[in-house]
Amino acid sequence: MVTARKLEGTRSLTTLYVIGAACVLLLAGLITATAIREEYVHRIDTAQQATSTLARAFDEHIYRTFRALDQQSRYVADYFVRYPDIAELTARLQELLHVDDVAVQYAIIDARGRLYATSTGTSSIGIDLSDREHYRYYLQPDADSTYISKALLGRASHKWSIQYTRRIVDDSGAFRGVAVVSFDPLYLSRFYKSLTSGDDIVVSLFGEDGQLRATSQVDRFAAMVERNYRHGPLFTHYAAAAEGDYENIDATTGEAAFVSYRRIKDFPLIVEVSLPRATAFDGLRSSIMTYSGLFLALLLMIVLAGWLLRRYAHERLLAERRDREAWAAAREQQFMRSIIDTAGAIVFVADGEGRLVMANALFEQTFGPEVDGTWLNAVTRRPFDAVCQQLPMHSETQVADTRGRLRSIAWTLTGVHDSAGTLRHLVGIGLDLTEQHEAELAIYQSGKLVTLGEMATGLAHELNQPLNAMRLTLDNVAARHAAGALDEEYLLRKLDKLERNVTRASRIIDHMRIYGRRSDKHIAPIEPAEALRGALTIIGSQLSEAGIELRIDTALETMHLLGDLLLLEQVLINLLLNARDAINARRRREGADVAALITVAPLRDGAAGVCVCDSGGGVPADIGDRIFEPFFTTKPVGQGTGLGLALSYGIIRDLDGVLAYYNSGQGACFTIQLPPAVAPVVRELSDPQ
Repeated sequence: MVTARKLEGTRSLTTLYVIGAACVLLLAGLITATAIREEYVHRIDTAQQATSTLARAFDEHIYRTFRALDQQSRYVADYFVRYPDIAELTARLQELLHVDDVAVQYAIIDARGRLYATSTGTSSIGIDLSDREHYRYYLQPDADSTYISKALLGRASHKWSIQYTRRIVDDSGAFRGVAVVSFDPLYLSRFYKSLTSGDDIVVSLFGEDGQLRATSQVDRFAAMVERNYRHGPLFTHYAAAAEGDYENIDATTGEAAFVSYRRIKDFPLIVEVSLPRATAFDGLRSSIMTYSGLFLALLLMIVLAGWLLRRYAHERLLAERRDREAWAAAREQQFMRSIIDTAGAIVFVADGEGRLVMANALFEQTFGPEVDGTWLNAVTRRPFDAVCQQLPMHSETQVADTRGRLRSIAWTLTGVHDSAGTLRHLVGIGLDLTEQHEAELAIYQSGKLVTLGEMATGLAHELNQPLNAMRLTLDNVAARHAAGALDEEYLLRKLDKLERNVTRASRIIDHMRIYGRRSDKHIAPIEPAEALRGALTIIGSQLSEAGIELRIDTALETMHLLGDLLLLEQVLINLLLNARDAINARRRREGADVAALITVAPLRDGAAGVCVCDSGGGVPADIGDRIFEPFFTTKPVGQGTGLGLALSYGIIRDLDGVLAYYNSGQGACFTIQLPPAVAPVVRELSDPQ
């Protein structure tokens, strides 16, 4: 009951807190919104006031500038009447040019539209300017006495200029020509830009004809002067009022701006000042962020206080839950370690980044308790990324344990992925096959010794031949010496024969010692032709004495396989001896006329391997499934152990190959298929004498 009352009190306190926090947040939100709106309105008013003030200031400057130009045009018109001599008129115009710093040229166009005089000299006098706008304007019957042209490239001055012109008439009122005052529009542009330097304010001067006369955007002047703005927003507002303010959106850039404009008194000109909305509101965002930050800070404080209140109520429950989960996780980990420690296999678990998470005792005994970041490369001989791309993976590698002993381990690696397919854990289980491989190698070694024992008679005969030849040679030399007929040439021939027979016997003994030594199954690129030559060194004479023809395909000389040279030689010896025995057995059954032939050639269809075929009649169908079983033999008692083909089958299997057979027309063909090699063959050195 007490607990229920405490719970109810906690709920009431929480409800009151939520209501109070909501009221505080509502009031703070209203204050923040009001402050932001007042800041927004203030910036609009400030921007419009700034553009309007600048428009009035530039209006006054432009008015004074064009009043000066108007006065100069009067001087030029008066000079035309006062100085009829061209040279003197030119000099006067040049003097006038030095006085004023706005104009760039003074000129007079006669009534025909020809350049009559100019301040630039007399070289351009006579140029036809009848097509110029500021001349053709005065051909209209209702033309005013002055005219301001748009910016154009002067034919005499070769500079951009605006022409302030005045009509020249004689005393009778007849048209005599045009007085021209050319001034640089960029003078006004640069002046505007200097006053607004560092700001985004744009000052532009337009004529009532819609043509731009000057702008503070100096770099855009050449492009803007070609356009007509008669149908733009400025002239829409100008048609309603001679001065005013409005907000404009640029059709090209999409940028909004506050604009103020004024008509220049006494001149057909309009000055426009625009301030980008983004510039006017520069800093407004920071103000909004400040107000919003204060509001969010208050919100966070309220949320934090509420969170602390809830945390206080649930802290004990969460602590108890964490304790229960930690206890369960520890029990689960202890249970899993008990399982993997008694599994009899090497077990490890790594995370998705390749870091070792868990390993059993056998793993630590094999590779040590502390393994660095390259542990997977040391364990499997492959980097972590390569392993992850081939999961699930089965492989066998030779690695060194903590004592430096090489161990053969068969690995099974699997991945544990989440619902998105991301690798979370890598699980590896390894079986130590070292003792098994050592036992197999011992069996293979025993098989070689058994083979040598079975070939003892043949090997004795193989060695007896060179020994008999040497004894006969020595007898002949002794007989010649006793007869006194031993000359140097004869003695040298006999010594050479003795050396050849000694070399032959030595080669047989050396190869028997190499063949009889222990093999550690070193897989490397080998030449099957080399293994065949080694086998024939031992049993070649036995095949010859049995009257068996041996045919060897020369294509074997260019074949490279992956395997162990001595183990392949052992298999070839077993197959050749079995082929010999099969041919002899067929002779006993069918007579001596049976063909005696053994062929050794590459596998058919371009496969990598060797095929040994005989003419011994083939393998009977009823025993074909048993010929590779240990101790199975069809030979008479005392002529075989039944281990030759079984050991050969195991050797080829351990070399990642396949030993099989099929019956051909005359006998059996045994095929040895091994992986092809692309690396160069490294030949092994024979044992020293």
